[in-house]
Amino acid sequence: MALNISGNGHLQNVQRFEKVCGILNECGDDYNPSVGEICLENMQTYLSELSQNLNDIYTAQADYQYVDNERKLLYIEMLRTAREAVQALKVYGHQYIADADINAILARIAGRNRKDRVASGVKNVDPETSERNNGRVVRYRSYGMRLMAFESLVELIEKIEVYNPVNSTIRVNELKKLAEKVLQVNMAVIEVHHRLTQYQVTRNWLLYAVNNGAVARVKMVKKYIKGLYGDHSQLYRELSGIRFSQHYKM
Repeated sequence: MALNISGNGHLQNVQRFEKVCGILNECGDDYNPSVGEICLENMQTYLSELSQNLNDIYTAQADYQYVDNERKLLYIEMLRTAREAVQALKVYGHQYIADADINAILARIAGRNRKDRVASGVKNVDPETSERNNGRVVRYRSYGMRLMAFESLVELIEKIEVYNPVNSTIRVNELKKLAEKVLQVNMAVIEVHHRLTQYQVTRNWLLYAVNNGAVARVKMVKKYIKGLYGDHSQLYRELSGIRFSQHYKM
């Protein structure tokens, strides 16, 4: 199997491990180490675990992208609905609430925190709470805080008995349903993100564990082949040319 193993990513390291297994498979009965971790059968089993783990990561990444996009669309709907409700609130309950208070809640639902702008050189920008805008990093309130602001708006509206808009989508019951829907999608994002993180932790251990990770096993294989055939043998030179990028020290 021809592999493109250029690059320094985790996938490339799995491909390098697969190439080592392929080379050992061609050795036949001559390859018979006493160390169980690097016997051919165990190496192939370990490769299967790595491959399954990568598939799990790709699936979780796709799931996360889906639910995260769903959440972003839902937050757009929540903000639009909140603005419509605020307009209705100014009609039905204007005498009960100050405009400044209403606008403050709406700003929190929108999420933008204008006081928290920083220069463009900032590293480690959190995509959950910020974005780059015209060369600057603009911080946002978290999704959870924005939902809390929306819920505060719903509670405020519910106390105003004269609030009775014609538009059914901004009536109190519908606003509550929307808040619950947003809460559920937030929980879904958290669950998928947790699952993805666990798969990534497992990948790091499978690849980089000090004593028996994939990188450590290949080092043992190279040492065994060097002792068996010598450091000038074609087989050892082929194996020694396979170098892993060490992302973590586990």
